[in-house]
Amino acid sequence: MSKLVVALALFAVACVGHSHAQPVAVAAPGGPPGSVEGAVAEAPGQQCAAGDTCSFDCSQGGCSFACLDGSTCNIDCSGGGCQTACHPGATCNYDCSAGNCVAAVGHEATLNTDCSGGNCRVNGCGDATCNMDCSGGNCESN
Repeated sequence: MSKLVVALALFAVACVGHSHAQPVAVAAPGGPPGSVEGAVAEAPGQQCAAGDTCSFDCSQGGCSFACLDGSTCNIDCSGGGCQTACHPGATCNYDCSAGNCVAAVGHEATLNTDCSGGNCRVNGCGDATCNMDCSGGNCESN
């Protein structure tokens, strides 16, 4: 059991250590319309401040990201299994080459996703711009 705790701690440090990130809580299902709540579980992660431009890399997979209002994020999740919250007015360029990624998109946000590994899910596209290339198949957006 202690080996599992150590492995999880090292994994968390690897994801957060890349950018001096603050923990990010993305709410569970049931958020108001236009929010990013409902698609991404609560998890520590890397955050791009409102109006900033940020680049994130997650080669080991399983990382989470939040792109706050009006920010531009370039996310490379080559390890797969990442979660992204693209807040209202943000632009998120999300590359998930190993697949199994999820994104929540806020009101008037733009999400450009390349899910070459397949099995990706995007929620919140109703009042946002969502472009998904899913060459790996079995992707879903709503």
